[in-house]
Amino acid sequence: MKNLVFISIIVMFVLSCGGGSSSSNTYSTESSSTGSSSSSYGSSSSSSSSTSSIATLTVTSTDFNEGDTIPVKNTCDNTDGVARGISPQLSWTGAPDTTNSFVIIMDDEVAPCGVGVNACSHWGLHNIPSDITAVESNLDVSSITGATTSLSYDGQAGYSGPCPPSAHEYKITVYALNDEHSDNMSMAEAYTRAGFESGHSMHIVGQGTLTGKYGGN
Repeated sequence: MKNLVFISIIVMFVLSCGGGSSSSNTYSTESSSTGSSSSSYGSSSSSSSSTSSIATLTVTSTDFNEGDTIPVKNTCDNTDGVARGISPQLSWTGAPDTTNSFVIIMDDEVAPCGVGVNACSHWGLHNIPSDITAVESNLDVSSITGATTSLSYDGQAGYSGPCPPSAHEYKITVYALNDEHSDNMSMAEAYTRAGFESGHSMHIVGQGTLTGKYGGN
């Protein structure tokens, strides 16, 4: 009798091990499904990164080449009777199809100006329509429908040409935006490139910079 009980216990133990094998297969299937989900997430993340990339614009001027000295006419040393100088001609290419408007900002990060958001702003031209890819020298802002100017470091609106007492470097960046931003930008501010980028990075889809120099006296 004891032998029969012992045999019954052994049979039940073997059946129980078989159930464990079935559980193991189920876990394996779930693990594989989770791996597939992870792969799909990775693909989505990669796609998002691609769509958020910023295009590189090529910015040129008929007044000066990249790294060259800014002409006297574009500085406050000019002899044309224009106290602040006249704005340079600019052209740009390479804007993506998602562009809705352009912004031009020129600033100076050489001391006594600060760097980044503390730079000296010399020009801010905003809400340039997407079908315009050039501005003429000595621009009349009213000739561009909807365009507005922000303040320069001297507290006046519009272009303020350089004329520091020593050598300085000026960067003019053209930004392509996927909106117009006329609703949340104060034209009573002096926008630096870093300050503009900080506040509008979500809408910048392209940008390019032209650098000009001033030799000083």
